[in-house]
Amino acid sequence: MANWLINKLPPIMTAKNHTFADCPLTPENFAEFITLIYKNKINSKNAVEILVRMVESGGDPTDILEDQGLRLLENVSDIEPIIDKIIKDNPDQVDQFKKGKTVILQFLIGQVMKETHGKANPKMAEDLFIQKLT
Repeated sequence: MANWLINKLPPIMTAKNHTFADCPLTPENFAEFITLIYKNKINSKNAVEILVRMVESGGDPTDILEDQGLRLLENVSDIEPIIDKIIKDNPDQVDQFKKGKTVILQFLIGQVMKETHGKANPKMAEDLFIQKLT
């Protein structure tokens, strides 16, 4: 939370010509925003976009999340076919992972994020890869 409050929020407020005194962002909405991040409902890229919109309009982060279609894919049934495709399309990387090169997992997760335009829950993707490859 401190990172968002100290490092992320002030530059956005400055860019939008707001101070803490006149910013339409409420403490309640900021707390809800942090909760969305904590519960992995949004990734950091989408979080910045939501925070910008909150500073602009004072909007509710959940409403902005839904209105802009920024919610992460959270159902295994949405992500599993993509994971299966990436495993099939990357046999060399899968082999390297199975031989102990665990950093390959980040490459595979990156492929999921690319395929879903950043909407996959990276933790869920990681868990599914580990489940399928071990």
